[in-house]
Amino acid sequence: MARPVKRGLSYFPLDTDFLTDRKIQRLARKYQHTGICTYLTLLCEIYRTNGYYIPYSPELCFDIGFTLQMEDKLVAEIIDFCLEVHLFNKPLFELRRVLTSEAIQQRYLVICKKKLVTVDPALFIGVSDTKTGVSDTKTGVSDTKTGVSEAITPVSGAITPVSGAETTPKGKGKESEIKSNKENGEKIDKTTGAQRMAELIRIYQDATGDCPDA
Repeated sequence: MARPVKRGLSYFPLDTDFLTDRKIQRLARKYQHTGICTYLTLLCEIYRTNGYYIPYSPELCFDIGFTLQMEDKLVAEIIDFCLEVHLFNKPLFELRRVLTSEAIQQRYLVICKKKLVTVDPALFIGVSDTKTGVSDTKTGVSDTKTGVSEAITPVSGAITPVSGAETTPKGKGKESEIKSNKENGEKIDKTTGAQRMAELIRIYQDATGDCPDA
């Protein structure tokens, strides 16, 4: 029996400019290091369990609070602030009561592209790229092949036969031309030979006209 595909991740990348993100800076200004630690712990739980989301519940707030040694009420308050600054997707949270975001889903799909995993359409944010599975937030247009082939059109200026003109098979025209030239040449040679013979007889008669007969 095949082993079931693991949905959760063993690791996830963290951008080096994480702390310069405006949303993270707002979180740090309001809750200092406690807010940053809470958000990072939530990310770890999201990637570890389902890969790209986690259901929200009082038990989740309790577990995060237990891990960080803080009140679960404060955890819930920090999560609400993360939703307000769009670190998590608020419309989807209100509809499905899950914590996720477009960035989390993109990162998950890039990491798992060799596993052929997908995101639940009911939770997916953005428009999927059919090649990579990563949403394109700039254009919102998926990259798909149309399957329309390019038709071949005739070349302009092609030579067409004139109506009523006789067509000559390849090679026959050349043969007829050679034969015609040969016949004309023979006629010219015969005419020239007869003229030359008459000229020679005339010269001979002129030369011997005054000579006595032998």
